[in-house]
Amino acid sequence: MSIWRDIWKECVSANRVMAENEEYGLSEFQNLFKEYGNDGMIHYAKGQGYEFRKNRQKALEEYGQAKELFPVEHWKNVAENTIQRLKSNKTVELFFDENDFEQLLWFCFQKVWEYTSLDDFARYISLSSLARGSTEWPLTLIDFRTVMELEIKFLFPEIFEEVKLRNNDEFSLYKAIEELKNQQEVSKSTAIAMHKVRKAGNNAVHDMYISEYDKFDNLKAFLVVLEFFNQLRT
Repeated sequence: MSIWRDIWKECVSANRVMAENEEYGLSEFQNLFKEYGNDGMIHYAKGQGYEFRKNRQKALEEYGQAKELFPVEHWKNVAENTIQRLKSNKTVELFFDENDFEQLLWFCFQKVWEYTSLDDFARYISLSSLARGSTEWPLTLIDFRTVMELEIKFLFPEIFEEVKLRNNDEFSLYKAIEELKNQQEVSKSTAIAMHKVRKAGNNAVHDMYISEYDKFDNLKAFLVVLEFFNQLRT
């Protein structure tokens, strides 16, 4: 893993700690600055922490520093977009046009920052996948499916093992989702979203055609699944 990704992964963890306890979170970020220097992603994640805690002014300061420090124009634009959203005092639902795929990606990206109860690794992979969704969509779909399977394995270990036992030690994500639905661990709508994520990931692995409509539908389905996991861990 590159140093940049190491930083991002640790930032996600520090951001989650800050959402739980501001003092502890700020200490985590201070340690990151000591280890990696004045890095843009650390400021960006810290800004998300302040935004989660409703400290708008501090969040804007951190996003501003992130914009100055990001070496790549793409991430400078991400920071500027976040600054404009916060300055306009709009929710992500009002700021982004969900009928535009690029904006829907960044809408989901922002929502994942809000889902601070998610597992740190699942959150990091989700953010990373969404950030490259416009250029590597098939890989993003594979990541979505992987995140979902890992979360099911962690949150429902009995069902995970039961499905393996019934299938000669082979795990079936389809059967696991069906079992979750049958045992009323998930609603019918959540199970439908899970199956969409599963199918999309399978199609991506096998290089099957993905329509423009499916891209929107699959992205929204993944957000439904992540919201479910976040609420379950809250």
